[in-house]
Amino acid sequence: MKLRIFDANPTNINALIGAIDESGYLIIKNALSKKQLRQLHAELEPHFEKRAESQAIFFGYKTKRIEAMFSKSRIVQQLAVHPLVLGIMDHVLGPNCDGYQINLTQGIRINPGEKAQILHPDSALFPISNKPFEFVVNALWAYSDFTKENGATQIVPGSHKWPEGREPKPEEIAYAEMPAGSVLIYAASLLHGGGANQTQVSRTGLAIGYCLGWLRQSENQYLSYPPDTAQHFKP
Repeated sequence: MKLRIFDANPTNINALIGAIDESGYLIIKNALSKKQLRQLHAELEPHFEKRAESQAIFFGYKTKRIEAMFSKSRIVQQLAVHPLVLGIMDHVLGPNCDGYQINLTQGIRINPGEKAQILHPDSALFPISNKPFEFVVNALWAYSDFTKENGATQIVPGSHKWPEGREPKPEEIAYAEMPAGSVLIYAASLLHGGGANQTQVSRTGLAIGYCLGWLRQSENQYLSYPPDTAQHFKP
């Protein structure tokens, strides 16, 4: 299955909008410079190294997760306001709220031997049936290369338009393979899940979720970022 992959070019915004409307996802490659990627690794590796692996079926037994990413990395703060990402949020979320907001931030490291996560929609966080529009859109940044073998995110293109409860056929599942520095943007109603890591190296992604401004955020931003941290954010 051919993926919807685009260059990080501001002139591509109309194509990006068309892709997320039609397929429910898109990938922007090389959205992060090599210099930014090096700094990102320097900022976050200490946090990943000291974090224990999760111990739950849904979150994995060989997966590390870190939260409150804006307090751990200035580069992650920059990713949150990437112009192309915000252009997509303006299109999907903007018409249905006065202002959208950060829903959550999370670093996700899938270590060797981890099994595939169950396919799911993140829209289930807000359990309202037959939503008239998207409540949440997520951006998953590739901190390392994503391959099918090392746990690239499984996605089901077009499933954001499916009736609730429909299960995908094997041939309808794709893998969001992308080089480090790329970003996968997807509607929360799209079926997706972390892939199985069958290699000897970890696969790491950074998730930044955006939601409608009138929803309760999954990660309490006011507790995660006290004034002495938030004062350094861009407006």
